[in-house]
Amino acid sequence: MEFFGGLFTAKPHKSITHINKTDLIIIPSLNHNCQTAIEQNGDLIDWIEKQYRNGAEVASICTGAFLLAASGLLDNRVCSTHWSFAGIFKEIFRRVKLQVDRLITDEGGIYTNGGAYSFLNLLLYLVEKYFDR
Repeated sequence: MEFFGGLFTAKPHKSITHINKTDLIIIPSLNHNCQTAIEQNGDLIDWIEKQYRNGAEVASICTGAFLLAASGLLDNRVCSTHWSFAGIFKEIFRRVKLQVDRLITDEGGIYTNGGAYSFLNLLLYLVEKYFDR
């Protein structure tokens, strides 16, 4: 896949359909049309939910929280996302306790972060949790 007019490419060596078990899933930030991303990624959303139920932990970066919330895994949990998407997030996911003032949330193996560069805080948090300071 090419992105941004060929500026960079991604060549995954496996499809998610070939991954039956994983320890950690990191959902990247989405483009600005989160609703379309949800509509076009039903299989991925189902896979994320299944992996979590099988013991994987899940982290979403910024607006990646939309895909995570679409799985139902954030229902009745605290999460964060980019502040400029808070209104639409609250409209779509009424069962999620959105906390836009939190840089990182940690809810039972589900991690989210707010916007801008707070994803760096989340990644450092995960490195420290999985490995060491």
